[in-house]
Amino acid sequence: MIAILASVLGITSIGIAVFMATTLPEKSAVGEFAAGASVLITILYALLGMFVLMEVGLLALLIRRFNSSGWPRRLVTGGVIFGATGTGILILEWILVKFRLTTILYSSIPTEVDYLFVLGLLLVPFSIACSVSGVLLYGLSSIWVEIRS
Repeated sequence: MIAILASVLGITSIGIAVFMATTLPEKSAVGEFAAGASVLITILYALLGMFVLMEVGLLALLIRRFNSSGWPRRLVTGGVIFGATGTGILILEWILVKFRLTTILYSSIPTEVDYLFVLGLLLVPFSIACSVSGVLLYGLSSIWVEIRS
């Protein structure tokens, strides 16, 4: 269930990146800095979506192909959870910002919603650390099994 939800969030993030890429502002209309920031955020959403999908694939590979259990599986699952949570927070932030910018109810959404972007980005290093440590632990444990036998 975690993998399915993470996959949906990853695909949604990539979809948002595609939508943002098709609606990027021109340099002359908003200034070069704003246009560059829009491109950077678009690339960020695409990369996070692909990263979550890669983590889900890694988890599936660890479970199905290598029949891993224990700490490596738990760590990679934690990485998927952190990645999916960060991506979900970024998607929520994007939706709230779009709603705030396109409605008259501008004052009903607080400006603190912008901190969701930072929170979503802060979860990414935890996701990477968990997934990498899970893969390394699996590699070390399989080397240890080979040495012992």
